[in-house]
Amino acid sequence: MITDFFEFTENLVKGACLLASGGGGSYSSAKRLLDAYRTFPQSKKKAPLEVLKPKEAVPGGYAVVLAFLGSPEALENAGEKPINAAIAVVEEQIRLLEQREQVLSYLVPVELGAVNSLIPCIVAHHFGLAVIDGDGAGRAIPTLEVSSFSAEKDLSLVPCVFEDHNHHSVTLNSKNDEHCSVAIAEQLARPVVSTDTFGGYAGLALWPMSHEQLCRAVKITGSLSRAAALGHFLNSEATASVTDMLAFVNANHADNDSYKVEGQLLFSGQLVAASTSTGGGFDYGSVVIEGKTDRFTGLFQNETLLCWSSGSDSPLAMAPDSIAYFVEDTTQVYSNEDLVDGNTGQIYEQLVGVRCHVIRFTAQPSMMCKPVVDEFGKILNRMGYYGRLKV
Repeated sequence: MITDFFEFTENLVKGACLLASGGGGSYSSAKRLLDAYRTFPQSKKKAPLEVLKPKEAVPGGYAVVLAFLGSPEALENAGEKPINAAIAVVEEQIRLLEQREQVLSYLVPVELGAVNSLIPCIVAHHFGLAVIDGDGAGRAIPTLEVSSFSAEKDLSLVPCVFEDHNHHSVTLNSKNDEHCSVAIAEQLARPVVSTDTFGGYAGLALWPMSHEQLCRAVKITGSLSRAAALGHFLNSEATASVTDMLAFVNANHADNDSYKVEGQLLFSGQLVAASTSTGGGFDYGSVVIEGKTDRFTGLFQNETLLCWSSGSDSPLAMAPDSIAYFVEDTTQVYSNEDLVDGNTGQIYEQLVGVRCHVIRFTAQPSMMCKPVVDEFGKILNRMGYYGRLKV
């Protein structure tokens, strides 16, 4: 039970941002969304937030996976609209479940990231639901197809709903679940969300689960708690070094959760460039860091998926592992979107020359299954990498 909702979520967004491989929504957007929720009339009068492991859920209640779909850049100055979109899409899922005499009790984050970990907590708090302490990736992911949920053979995607703050809504359903794949949902949702009507993003609610399915399908548990603990450490130790941070992450935490992560320092140097462009509901770009003798380049499609050093003939790291930037200043955590000025599409001038460390966080075991790794391979192929996945 989380008695101080805002303290918990402030810590959560910081830790989740660092662990998310540069995606999952920017740290700056998450902070603005949290500030917007503070102004909601009932936000401070709500009951404490329940954050439960799947095994702590009560039989009978249903769960729905909640996420945001679209370009991180589109969220930057959206105010409270993304919260309203997420509330609207959950309202629709509640209605659809009631038609089947089922009750929504739990929300599950689709991934780990500043925005996509925060939004399920906000919406659960708003409705008096519980949020599941876990997610479908243990990092941020570029498409639903690389979620661990997509590898669950008997978990139905539908009804899958995406909706904006003006209640423009699309519901994907099927009489035969086998013919309604995650790929179809992606192919439908991305073009629709990218229209002027939707404005580049939408709330997304899918994979409704029974209690039995919830306990089986959420294989990555404890990720919200661990991210919040990391965020608390960083907020308490504002001048923590990269060595301090890695020591905290790699400490042997005594718990029974599946979410275990190991951090490794890959590269250190000065930020010299970053750029981004938006298309098809994604932000694409690169980050360049100059070391003493070598140059680092990280490539992203919302999330950083592949990185190189000029001193190596093979990638330093690639997805499913998470690739993070730890910047030596009082803020410390940056998503890819936080590094780039949306007006120019280039790195913020004040960040040029700032010392930055590149960290690899190991992928969760459930992300190493063949369906997920194969889908990551297809994405990396489109980014120009045709070698063996370094997993």
